[in-house]
Amino acid sequence: MTRPRRLAAVALSGAAALSCAVLTAPAHAAPSVDTPVATVQLGSTAAAVRPAWDARTDSGAFVPSGTYAWKLTAEPRDGPGPAHALTGTTTAG
Repeated sequence: MTRPRRLAAVALSGAAALSCAVLTAPAHAAPSVDTPVATVQLGSTAAAVRPAWDARTDSGAFVPSGTYAWKLTAEPRDGPGPAHALTGTTTAG
């Protein structure tokens, strides 16, 4: 069993719909490095969030070893304003 690796820690000032996608590692990318391999379910919240990923695809299979990009998106729920995004990388394997 792989222990989930924390991707980020974010404090939100207002309610937001959150999504976090783990994207294909460049070495395994076909056809695009923006291809999601997993989605971390976060729901809607107005608190601190700490998304983590267990190096599995959405279907439950382990991903190949490598570096993966991730993108956390927060869409405001309590009024107008732009969506915010945070990106980074993590490793598997």
